[in-house]
Amino acid sequence: MKPEELVQIIKSARGNHEIPDLTQTNLSQANLSGLDLRGVNFSQADLTQSNLRGANLLRTNLSRANLQEADLHRANLHGAIMDGANLSGVRLWGEKMETISLTGANLTGVDLSSSDLRWARLNEANLREANLYEVNLHEANLSQADVREANLSRADLTGADLSGANLSGADLSRANLSRANLTGADLGEANLSQADFSESKLSSANLSGAILKDTNLAGANLSEVNLSATNLDKINLNRAVLTEANLTETHLVEANLSQTDLRKANLAKANLTRANLADADLSGANLHQATVAQNQLETVKSLANATLPDGSKQASEAANKAARLAAAAARLRSKRH
Repeated sequence: MKPEELVQIIKSARGNHEIPDLTQTNLSQANLSGLDLRGVNFSQADLTQSNLRGANLLRTNLSRANLQEADLHRANLHGAIMDGANLSGVRLWGEKMETISLTGANLTGVDLSSSDLRWARLNEANLREANLYEVNLHEANLSQADVREANLSRADLTGADLSGANLSGADLSRANLSRANLTGADLGEANLSQADFSESKLSSANLSGAILKDTNLAGANLSEVNLSATNLDKINLNRAVLTEANLTETHLVEANLSQTDLRKANLAKANLTRANLADADLSGANLHQATVAQNQLETVKSLANATLPDGSKQASEAANKAARLAAAAARLRSKRH
């Protein structure tokens, strides 16, 4: 189909107050540059290697369309619907795509660096090995997305939904994930160095083997997370929730664990040398064979029912309270006599 024929179809449909319908149309290698394609229905259309440079695709329906190797440079993709579309081989560097819908889309290896994808829907999308360097994904939906080995360095993911996403081997160094939802996400072997996870949700996430050098996890929810054998030296976990977390053989040298909730956490063989445990709650925690000094344990909020480094069991809080009351009563009696 020639561009002039396409324009005529669109004009005719709009003149009749209808949505231009080009479903399953073959537009492979077509030159559509600069055209006004707002609201057109291109679902399941073949747009491989087509030229859409500078086209207006505002709220255009491109669901399940084949856009492989298409030129979308400077196209208006604001609010476009690309659910299930094939965008492999497309270069989208620095594009503005706020509120775009890419649910289940194929974006394998696509260059999206420095693009604006705020509030975008990328749930269940395939972003494996994609370049997302410095991309803005503020409050975007990436739940259940495949982001394995992707480059997300310096990306803005504040408030984003990454629940259940596969981020194993991804580079998230210096990324901002504050307030993000990563519940059940796979971050195994990912590079999280200098990333900001403050106030984020990481419950049941897999962080085994992840690089967490200078990562900020202050106030994060890490309940039931797997951090076994991970290097967390000097990490900031102030006020974080690590209930029932797996921290076996984890390095926490000089870590900030002040006011941290470690109830029922497994810290067996963990290295807590010079870690700040002030007001941390370790009730029910397993500290068997952990490296930790007595003066550190004296600063914690609670050790009730905890297994101590020597394997002995700490008394319950109720028993400790009863013992303190009994000791106080004994001192009172001795004074009377």
